[in-house]
Amino acid sequence: MDKNIASETAHEVAKEFKLFQRLNERCERNSLFFVISPTIEDRRKLSFEQLENINKSFLERMNLNNHQYIAFLHTNTEHKHIHLYVNRIDYTGKAYNGQFISNRAAYTAETIAKDMGLQTARDVQQARYQQRQVEHPEIERIKELAKATLAEPKARSVANFISLFNEAGAESGLRAEAYNNKSGTFQGLRFYSGEQKFKASQIDRSLSKQSIEHTIEHQQATEQSKSKSIRIKSR
Repeated sequence: MDKNIASETAHEVAKEFKLFQRLNERCERNSLFFVISPTIEDRRKLSFEQLENINKSFLERMNLNNHQYIAFLHTNTEHKHIHLYVNRIDYTGKAYNGQFISNRAAYTAETIAKDMGLQTARDVQQARYQQRQVEHPEIERIKELAKATLAEPKARSVANFISLFNEAGAESGLRAEAYNNKSGTFQGLRFYSGEQKFKASQIDRSLSKQSIEHTIEHQQATEQSKSKSIRIKSR
């Protein structure tokens, strides 16, 4: 689709990249890979030339113009997308700064989409969220009750959270349960609305295993701090 090297095959590309990678042998992860993926609807409107311009714009905004690259347009699925391979080592032997590269790449892709009047990943997520709200209005009720329960001072453990949630949600047919891995370690939460079952990740990111444990630990620390303060004042 687009490249600034002579090679075509993966083996040839790797060999050509090494010409400059030898200038910086301290860098171990010396190739970068990106997927630039317009939505299905936008891809149907975009010409080959526009897709090529998107790729060039991405390289320019990511400050990768001084690097070897090759881009392929994948058309074997309905959701056509660009695979972009870039030599991390530039023409002077300097390694590209990979810090927060995923975040920078996502921001760059979003900026290009906005400039071209295309849908962004955030637009797609929002549309999916709105569709989910229409199809499963009970998700929002579970989310609101879960967050209110987490704010309760008594929710000092996963077991207490589940007990409080189930007590408050009984009348509405809402309940929660914990599930463990084979070794019996807490793995996450499931939520129910009647017979419908939802993973915590379907409800909200704040209800993931890590997030809920962090929230409960913070709640415990806050309560302990209050308790110590009360004891000190009463002396």
